[in-house]
Amino acid sequence: MSPLFIAVILAFIIYKSGMVKKTPALLKYRDKINTDFTERKNKIIIKERGIDEAIDGLERDIREIEVLYQFIKDVNAVISLKELVEILTKHISRNFIVMEAYLVIFQAEKNIYYDLRESIEIDTAEKKIEEVAIDWIKNKKKSYFKVEEITDSRFESISDLRASIFSAILSPIIFEEKVLGGIEIINCGIRDDKEKVFNVYTKEDVEKLELLTQFIAIALDRINLYIRMEDLSIHDSLTNLYNYRHFIERFEEEIEIFKKNNSFISLILIDIDHFKDFNDRFGHKAGDYVLSELGKILKSSVRNIDFVARYGGEEFAVYLPETDHEGAYTTAERLRNDIENVSLIFDGKRLGITISGGISSMPEDGDNIKKLIEIADNRLYKSKRDGRNRMTGYRNNE
Repeated sequence: MSPLFIAVILAFIIYKSGMVKKTPALLKYRDKINTDFTERKNKIIIKERGIDEAIDGLERDIREIEVLYQFIKDVNAVISLKELVEILTKHISRNFIVMEAYLVIFQAEKNIYYDLRESIEIDTAEKKIEEVAIDWIKNKKKSYFKVEEITDSRFESISDLRASIFSAILSPIIFEEKVLGGIEIINCGIRDDKEKVFNVYTKEDVEKLELLTQFIAIALDRINLYIRMEDLSIHDSLTNLYNYRHFIERFEEEIEIFKKNNSFISLILIDIDHFKDFNDRFGHKAGDYVLSELGKILKSSVRNIDFVARYGGEEFAVYLPETDHEGAYTTAERLRNDIENVSLIFDGKRLGITISGGISSMPEDGDNIKKLIEIADNRLYKSKRDGRNRMTGYRNNE
């Protein structure tokens, strides 16, 4: 504390005590003291406010870090798209102001859309994400940030002026430079007194959404890898049909279901005629080509509810739910005739093949997988013994 300030304080005390008269000089000192005191007090208040604001900011940052940590923890544990969508739905609704929110996953055949308010997949026709926004994130690999005047029935429940303003952010989900999809959040915009339109979302909202998409991208890549591994574990690599192990597991499950429903089930076991001789004549590459093409023909020639598998080697299995023996025999004959008449060209050569098969059905031939396979296999070998290029069921089994 300076000597001058001490002298001023003493003078003020003397002045207040009435020991001296209130002279202009003392009044000047008084004003100086008051001014100095006020300035110092204001500086302290400003510092306190700054400290409070800094503390509030730190607490807000900590809360956001805790929320992000929990999101990362949850997302890192998912192995299915359904789980990821559920976590996103919860997080988006808690941390963004939204009227609507969507997730789009880009796929070769068609894009998949999810409503992040209800954690459900929606039809492509119901999607709200504009094509121009999708093209933007695919090509630019940057967030699409939009506000505009609109007339949209989705906002009819909003009574104020904001109802005619559309705010949106669509952020890309990028993994290793590849755009896997995007997340869009939508809300009403803001109109000021001068009728100027503003986006309700800020730059901070964009940055926060983009941060989330980084972890979603990692999760999506992991989910896709898991799906590919699972797919490889149940499919035959050459024909892309279900493999023997998955066929047996699925067939057993279906038998139990249809036992409860007292319904029909049929099985066709198919074998390519003279396939060993075919391989010796044309080579194994031609043989692999025939197996692959036969798999495609079988799969495309049955219903969506039917189940086609590579049973082993040159053998195939066709499981027909809700099909009695007569219906299965008709299907088997149609498949045999189609394959007999198909023209397969490999290395400039026409490859003609025929198939033989055996048919079994539930309940006529048994009510368990072992019995059904055994009977179908026996009838398949009867077809072979009787000259091949034929199907054998219980009516022509004599």
